Amino acid sequence: MDAQEDQKRAPKLFDTVLGVVSYVLIGIAIISFFYLLPSTIADFKIIKDIPTDQYLLFNFKLSSGIFILIIAGVAFASIIAVGTFFVKLKMFPKGFTGKTSIPYFRYFSLYVLVQLIFSALVAYFIPSISKEFPYNTPFSAQNYFISSSILFSTILLDFVPIVIALCVYLVLTGKFSLSNLLKYEVRNNNMLLIAFILAIIISALEGGPIIILISDLFITFVLNIIIIKFGFFKGFLSYFTLSLAGIAESAISSFNPFLSLVIYIVLLILGFLGIYSLFSMEMLAQKPMRNKSVNQDLGSYHQENKIESPRRERNLPRIDLFVRSSCPNCGNTSFHVLNNMTLKCSKCEYELDKEAMGPPNITIEYRRNLGI
Repeated sequence: MDAQEDQKRAPKLFDTVLGVVSYVLIGIAIISFFYLLPSTIADFKIIKDIPTDQYLLFNFKLSSGIFILIIAGVAFASIIAVGTFFVKLKMFPKGFTGKTSIPYFRYFSLYVLVQLIFSALVAYFIPSISKEFPYNTPFSAQNYFISSSILFSTILLDFVPIVIALCVYLVLTGKFSLSNLLKYEVRNNNMLLIAFILAIIISALEGGPIIILISDLFITFVLNIIIIKFGFFKGFLSYFTLSLAGIAESAISSFNPFLSLVIYIVLLILGFLGIYSLFSMEMLAQKPMRNKSVNQDLGSYHQENKIESPRRERNLPRIDLFVRSSCPNCGNTSFHVLNNMTLKCSKCEYELDKEAMGPPNITIEYRRNLGI
């Protein structure tokens, strides 16, 4: 019993640490952006002289009006992204989830881990990259260049291609509708395939040295998975948080090395939590196979011993509904069966289609009331 209790206590402790560290890093990024914002606006004369195609996808004349509009867009997106943790909207179940954010934090920690690994590799093979644009500009200007680049690239290079790919996927599977597009239920294997193919295309279009291409490939791949599973704003927040935390770490290091070290330690902790998340999700992915093996063994035993199930003897109408053992949105294991045979999570009210979640490890038998 003590061993079982320890096993149950460990995931809860991990989730608590993961949530606290993630919120701290998000807070650092948001505070950094708004703290530097007055200086960013004051440096408009410096910023407008930089060609926009160096940090955005196309070149245009940056007027003061467009400059303010872009800053307002970044500020709005960051505020809404943080609000997704506290506001729950049934229309956007993957984005606005209320307080059930631990599944997202697991993938966010993986994103941090991938970023840390490839940032170190890029810095090792291309040491001069830290002196290139935009890192050779003042921190107030970096605040604009990096945050605006994040907003445009997340929309145009991540979100839009994903929406197009999902539309094609839903059309090919005969399930295209606005409701399905908003929820975009995709089987895990198909989700990984879509995310990886799009990452390859985007990385190839951006070009650069081979180490940059490999780095962009894996970072974009993880970011695409986050957007597909948790919505645009969670994807934007992941990219925004890590980039702005990097600016904060660099800015603080010049006058307070201790605080800079704290930020870096927070990043490392999230990175190690990402490793734990990776192994945890791999173990969860193996559970359906283990349960399937057990069910096959039981079926063989019944056949060999000519044991018939009571439900077969009664010959009642029966529908088997296959689902995973936990809600993909909040991790809850209790569901309500709706009339259309979809499942509704009893905790976060997330609805699961019977064929949406991939390999089964639970069979729920539904029987009509025949008055017997």
